[in-house]
Order: sequence, then structure tokens, then C-alpha cells
Amino acid sequence: MLPASLVGVNFRRELVDAYVRRTFGDTVRSGPFKGMAYPEIFGFGSLQSPKLLGCYEAELHPVFNTLSAYNRFVDVGCDEGYYLVGAALGCPGLELLGFDVSEASRDACRRLAEFNGVADRIAIEGLCTPDRLRSLSAPRTLILIDIEGSEVELLEQTGTGSLAAADVIVETHRVGPTSTADAVIDLLDRTHDITVVTQQVRDPAEFPDLLVLSQLHRFLAQWEGRTAEPWIVARARQTP
Repeated sequence: MLPASLVGVNFRRELVDAYVRRTFGDTVRSGPFKGMAYPEIFGFGSLQSPKLLGCYEAELHPVFNTLSAYNRFVDVGCDEGYYLVGAALGCPGLELLGFDVSEASRDACRRLAEFNGVADRIAIEGLCTPDRLRSLSAPRTLILIDIEGSEVELLEQTGTGSLAAADVIVETHRVGPTSTADAVIDLLDRTHDITVVTQQVRDPAEFPDLLVLSQLHRFLAQWEGRTAEPWIVARARQTP
């Protein structure tokens, strides 16, 4: 059973999610995936309001605003397809491939793609093996890895030298008492230029319709429920 405090937070989150959907509808409001249809049935992979508002993982928006510079986008741990479907809508010529070990996530990803009319653009597979990941690394490829703490194992087994031609984003996680961030940096720093992207405070004023809510509920509308671990953005190092 959840502690009473968490039960209260979850209840408030449900109220906020319902308000955001009533106010903004089922379409992503802003950000690189603005205009993507995102009905409630697909919002099981993470908290819904930030995705609907378009502020979800806003720290990565500078990268995803440049998707047109890539030929291929690979999403390892694609969940319900927020990134894959958004990328398909924004970049018609982009090759798109997602991986997820969860059958439920793969099914939701396919349905979200169908709902947005881009199912024919997206390939979805199960486990991403090191061999498979190596085969996808090429210039003008962007690889996003978000696999809940298994990122170091995948990178070690793949061999980051094999990923030297691709740009890589890794969401790091806390595994036991330590973060995977240092290990990811150590692996990718050999072949890439590294930027550590830390979480930033959200500004509810970006969405005036939130200002009628209490301070707590405005916070909850943009809260992603994550811990403090950063993202590692690794750009393929240019050689003379």
C-alpha cells in the first residue's frame, strides 16, 4: 500500500491531468512535437501533463529541434512512442526505429503511430542487442537510450567505438546508491564530445491557462516525477 502522502499526490496528479486535458485537449501544445495527437489511453509510460503541454524533457528540445539534420533516429526504450511518433510527424524523410522489451509498450507505440497516421514510417523491435545497435550507427544518426539503468551494460557490450559515427543521447539513472552518469561519460568521452544536460526549473507562466491553479497544482502540471540524474548528449567527434 502506498503511503498516505503519495496517495494524496497521485490523486492531485489525476486532477491536474484531467484539467490539462479539458483545457488543452488531446494534442501536444508546444515543443518539437507540437500538434501530435496524444489521447489519454497512450499516456501510461510517464506522467501525462508535461507531454501534453510539450514541456516534457524540455532540456532535450534543442537536440530534437534539429532532427531535420539527421537521416535516422533510433529510440532504445521507446515506451509508448512519444519521441518516435513526434519525430515522424516533424520530419517526413527521417528513418525511424524503436526498441522496447515491453510488449505492452511496443503495442502502444504502434497504436499511437496509427492514431497519428505514421505507422508505415516506424519500425518497432524488442530487445536492442549490441550487434543490432552497432549495425545502426552511421553518420547523421541520432540514438536515444533510455533503458532504466541498463545503459552502461548496453554501451559496454556494444563498444562505444562502434558508435563513433552517431550522435547519442543517454538518460542516466540511479542504480542503488550510485548514478550511471559517470560511467556513461567515461565510455562515450573516448569517441564523442560530451555535454551533461541537467534538469531545469519549469516556468508555469509559459502556459497562462495554468495560472488559475494553485502553486502546487501548477508545479504538478509540469512535474515529470524524475530524480536528479542528468542526460548525456554525446556528439560524434569531427575528425580532420
